[in-house]
Amino acid sequence: MKHLLIIAFALTLGGCYQKTVQGELSVHESFNLKKGRKLITINPNEYSAKLSLKDKRKFRLVIDGVKGKKFTFKFPRQFSLPRRNGTLKLNARDLNQPVDVELNFNTSTSTSPVERMREQCSRTFYDRVCRMERVPGRRICRTDSNGRRVCRNEPPRTRRVCRSVPRTVYGDREVTFRTVDTETNFIADLFKPRSSNIVATFNGREFRTKREVINSSACRLNYPVNRGPRRRF
Repeated sequence: MKHLLIIAFALTLGGCYQKTVQGELSVHESFNLKKGRKLITINPNEYSAKLSLKDKRKFRLVIDGVKGKKFTFKFPRQFSLPRRNGTLKLNARDLNQPVDVELNFNTSTSTSPVERMREQCSRTFYDRVCRMERVPGRRICRTDSNGRRVCRNEPPRTRRVCRSVPRTVYGDREVTFRTVDTETNFIADLFKPRSSNIVATFNGREFRTKREVINSSACRLNYPVNRGPRRRF
């Protein structure tokens, strides 16, 4: 059961990692999960479930409404995830859990027509800004080679202090892009070990949208009147 959600989670990401994925767990018949050395009984009900990715091999499954609801687990070392579509079967021995799992998943992608638009862009320059700073006078003392303490008064003076200050200039550019929608649906059935008796089913869905830039023109900056880019430092 744990690995079921892990697999579902990883598949929705297409091999990438993110923090959590949400789903619904329908329990048809009581079954157990391992939590450390204990066995926790999951009773028939509808549960909200959350899977958190801890690292590449370790995950945490959280089932709301279940005692000791946080279950930590790992993938088998030899296990590798398919990318988009298919069926996976894992047995209780591989999962180190008292359930077998069969996972069916499907990923579909749709792409919008190509669009063009103007969007804001910017570029940052660094200006060298200087100012005169007045340093107050001070008394300086030292010990000479004869062991005598010799003092002198240093008069006030001014010095030139410079630093680099960022200056951002905004403009616009033409962008050609399209929108790519990716939807992954998955169903995982949990079985009593070495049987066809389904004890629970997990249903999940992940939907992602991204903008895919095909081409973009150079950024046309709107410089202030009579002022172009200054020397960069």
